[in-house]
Amino acid sequence: MSFGGMTALEAAYQLPEIKYAIALDPYFRPRWEEVLKDSNRFTLNKPYFIMNSELWHDNSCFTKDFPSWKAVCKFHKDSKKTGASWRFNTKLKNSDHINFMDLPMLFPLYFKHDGLIPKD
Repeated sequence: MSFGGMTALEAAYQLPEIKYAIALDPYFRPRWEEVLKDSNRFTLNKPYFIMNSELWHDNSCFTKDFPSWKAVCKFHKDSKKTGASWRFNTKLKNSDHINFMDLPMLFPLYFKHDGLIPKD
């Protein structure tokens, strides 16, 4: 599991000195129920940019037990209602969570062998 993206959103939510957030593939497991059930409970009234992988939310064993992508989209929709400017939620085609890490660059032969990054 990876909590970096969600940590960025949570920190921006809780700390007024943080003016904006950039989140890579946030894992909404800690907040998904309140996001889906209560529209105003967890929203961000600050600029943010969320970059999601296509395969993480739909096919990961870590996200199969809750509606991950639905939670991300609902968070974005509800946060847009707060009036903050500059909010983006994107999904990169054919990407997986591992594509947001430095490890494939550090160990390219290992990741090519496992099929996690394309072979030349």
